[in-house]
Amino acid sequence: MPLIAHAAHTLTTIAYFLPVVAFIVWLLVTQIRERRVRRRYPRSSKRA
Repeated sequence: MPLIAHAAHTLTTIAYFLPVVAFIVWLLVTQIRERRVRRRYPRSSKRA
């Protein structure tokens, strides 16, 4: 029975931290995409 209890404890820990990890990954992906867009279309100070 202790093996099942340990597995359940591990699963609940994963369930708590998975959204946090997913949010951090989403932030990193968004930041990388924005950097690529800025590199591809740089703002020119001469236009404004």
